[in-house]
Amino acid sequence: MIKMQLTGAFDAGGWQWDGHRWTSGRSWIEPFTHPAIEHVMVTTPESGQSCLIVREAASDRQPVTMSRRVMSSSGYRRQVEEADAWPLQAVRVEMAAGQGVRITCGERGVAPLYLRPTSGQLTVSWDVLDLAPGADDLDAREVAAMLAYRTRYSTATVFRTIRHLTERSTAAWDHTTGLSIGYPAQALHSRPASCTPTPIPWPRSATCCGARSQPVRCPPTAARWSCPAAWTAP
Repeated sequence: MIKMQLTGAFDAGGWQWDGHRWTSGRSWIEPFTHPAIEHVMVTTPESGQSCLIVREAASDRQPVTMSRRVMSSSGYRRQVEEADAWPLQAVRVEMAAGQGVRITCGERGVAPLYLRPTSGQLTVSWDVLDLAPGADDLDAREVAAMLAYRTRYSTATVFRTIRHLTERSTAAWDHTTGLSIGYPAQALHSRPASCTPTPIPWPRSATCCGARSQPVRCPPTAARWSCPAAWTAP
């Protein structure tokens, strides 16, 4: 859904649309062109922040009619919150002059997003081949897991120098400190329900686990398949 190359600090003038991609200095961001994908650059002069939102178009939502929206700080925050709650896949890139970049992937994970940090530069693409990986970059453990059909859904890839941004994760990058990826908060699981099975009546001549029970009933915690001698007559 998105490709980008971030190099050094951004221009104080912000990001400009050239009809194909957003540019700022030597950096550029290119949303994927498709009728089912829309994007909008939201900026706020009050704080100098910019947020590029690239998302799947939803049939029940108002389509994007302009590529840039200049809003107040409160309006900016609403747009970011709307991107988080978008019903389909959405990726947002938050930037500010003189600061780093935050790339957040939506919860759908429809299209992959690969990142390759180098000295003072970050290259991002949905196509891993755009990042020009080499054979000497292969990670033996991840290659072995892939060949054994035991791949893990994580930031790791078969290349040591390339990271994968998983759903709901956020990548933070700065040309001086490099790349870091934060996972979402742990999911809250419900408490397992207690299971109290109803005792099953057995024939009076049967034994349960080798011992006759009076009355002849299997203990509540025993099950038919866990009592091999349940149908054995004494």
